[in-house]
Amino acid sequence: MASKRWNISPSVADGADSLAARLGVSPFVARLLLARGLSAEAAARRFLEPSLEHLHDPLLLPDMEPAVERLAQAIEAGEKILVHGDYDVDGVCAAALMTRALRALKANVEVFVPHRQVEGYDLQPETVGRLAGEGVRLIVTVDCGIVAFEAARTAQRLGVDLIITDHHEPDPSGELPEAVAVVNPKRDDSDYPFQELCGTAVAFKVCTALVRRLGITSTKFQTAFLDLVALATCADCMPLIDENRIFVKWGLRTLQETNKAGLKALMQVAKVAPKDLTARSLGFALGPRINAIGRMDAAAHALTLLLTADDREAERLAQLLDQANRERQQEQERILQEAMRQAERFVDDRVLVLSSAKWHPGIIGIVASKITEALCRPTVMIAVDEENDRARGSCRSVDGFHIFDAVNACRDYLERCGGHQGAAGFDMRPANLPQFRDAMQLIAAEELEDEMLEPNVRVDAVLPAEALDLRLARELSMLEPYGHGNHEPVFVTRAMSVTHQQRLASKSVNGVDHLKLRLQAEGHPRGLEALFWRAWPRAEECPVEGQVDLCYKLEINTYNGIQSLQLNLLDLAAS
Repeated sequence: MASKRWNISPSVADGADSLAARLGVSPFVARLLLARGLSAEAAARRFLEPSLEHLHDPLLLPDMEPAVERLAQAIEAGEKILVHGDYDVDGVCAAALMTRALRALKANVEVFVPHRQVEGYDLQPETVGRLAGEGVRLIVTVDCGIVAFEAARTAQRLGVDLIITDHHEPDPSGELPEAVAVVNPKRDDSDYPFQELCGTAVAFKVCTALVRRLGITSTKFQTAFLDLVALATCADCMPLIDENRIFVKWGLRTLQETNKAGLKALMQVAKVAPKDLTARSLGFALGPRINAIGRMDAAAHALTLLLTADDREAERLAQLLDQANRERQQEQERILQEAMRQAERFVDDRVLVLSSAKWHPGIIGIVASKITEALCRPTVMIAVDEENDRARGSCRSVDGFHIFDAVNACRDYLERCGGHQGAAGFDMRPANLPQFRDAMQLIAAEELEDEMLEPNVRVDAVLPAEALDLRLARELSMLEPYGHGNHEPVFVTRAMSVTHQQRLASKSVNGVDHLKLRLQAEGHPRGLEALFWRAWPRAEECPVEGQVDLCYKLEINTYNGIQSLQLNLLDLAAS
């Protein structure tokens, strides 16, 4: 693990005292709000006190009115509706939410999520043909469909109406599939105030508008599905600002008291107590188990888990997801080791393009994230299927480099691609791999700046040791939930004296051990504790009786009911 460049943000003090007085917070918290661009009292108050009343009107989304009119018509006529989701957390949660809502409204509805290895991504023409033969007259996509042009044409030819609800980027040409409605905040003609909704949030918006159209005034309907929206928002790494902050803040509360048997069983196998739920729990404990079953087996198991009302079935399925997650972790570790060895052959490449016929296509995305984090390089992982002459790629990027735009510029070598700034995916013929790799390097040479390839961490403030206390840590919790777009504050404290080192064994078979430090600090007679995960090889940089500068997140550790401060280290340097 290499040292990082510490980008220390300039202190924002002007107006902090005034804002603090108006909000009833400390000047330090006010400075953090100002640094996030929240200088107006109303905006800062909305940030600190997210309210469901602040959600935007769903009718502002494009094509929302024709979508709910067609759904209302289908419900009243008893038409057979098919909800079509996706095999990741967002797609499964969106399918469960839409299905639960339509069933509550007495609709004749069935649901389908594709198998990653069998049907592949998105709505397929073959699926439309099968559903038409089964009497389906209306298909509603969730978290997919925005570029399903051929499937839309098949639906039109077979007399099946199509409503597309999605959040992915439309085709660069601006063309939309032929459908009754295409509800997507990222449409070129969209006036919706906030574009960064996940697919489940878009489905939630559709259901909210539908309930209004049917004249149902109960507020319980709105809050009943926020647990699924929060889970998908965090697992899909959406920025936790604007509406997403509201969804997650209130969704966590809903999840703590959820009556959904599947979510309760999932929390139990993940060993997450409802009272301890955070946005991180959703993104790193519950979400991966849903994703794992879609990677290792069939996402339909996760969908059934989120729909069942049977506690025993929920427990069985949650155990199945947990086992799939363990298998995924083992396979992930194998692929990661192979990919890291392969990366050594391309040390001069600005974008890593790695490939193998031995890699699981459902796991390469996670490994690409790990390699990008470890080597600070945009990474493209390609799983080659030699038997069928196909290859599937998954990409992750560094800050500032738009990976989807880069991949899309290489479209001549691809059969399909999609994604956004930080991540992308594609299908291709293996024979095109050398040309694709060369094309990516040319793009990176022009657009990938040297600074983007340097490991770095953004620091919010430099704090003296005596400023660190439980009161500060509790105040910082006002800024939660943390995630993309609302990062957890990072601090630097200099000249801390190391009094003790401890090596903590990694639980992973090939994992790196952890480093635990005891620190002598002014204002802390008993000292402070710091943990640096997977960093034991750096123990020599912070010897006992030496002094170090620390870069960290401030946390509260609870043990036997007693709270204490803990520094979660991101980096360190000799003082």
